[in-house]
Amino acid sequence: MRPGFYRSSKKPDPKPAEPAVEAGKAAGPQTSTQQALPLTPDQWSQNFNSCLELLAGPTDEKRFVGLLLAVRLLPQGGDAAIHKVIDALGWRFITRLLLPLSPSTAAALPSAPGTTSASQQQQVELTCGLGLSILSAACRLPDLAAS
Repeated sequence: MRPGFYRSSKKPDPKPAEPAVEAGKAAGPQTSTQQALPLTPDQWSQNFNSCLELLAGPTDEKRFVGLLLAVRLLPQGGDAAIHKVIDALGWRFITRLLLPLSPSTAAALPSAPGTTSASQQQQVELTCGLGLSILSAACRLPDLAAS
């Protein structure tokens, strides 16, 4: 052992209890695992319109940002909101998001560990996850599921 370090049989103190939070008030900045407070109808409508503009954007980057917003906003929206998101994105873009899941594309991807960088793997997982989220929302509607 290095000088100045010793082993102790004493267990570390448990994490101190967090302060109580009043109902409806957040204790600090929200993390991705926390649920956002419900939006008022006006706030939701304004955010959803911004989301639709991004989804119909000219670049994939704008569409990805719009998808991240759509996944958060759709639980408060109805069937019409899902239709608008699908119409703004188009099936072609959704299909592109899911391409890494197809057998022919998956076979072309390197499968040995360490052959792809962690960031590339995260990007593939993110795009597929977003595509599957939108697809699962669309499958709840009979007319979209049939198409």
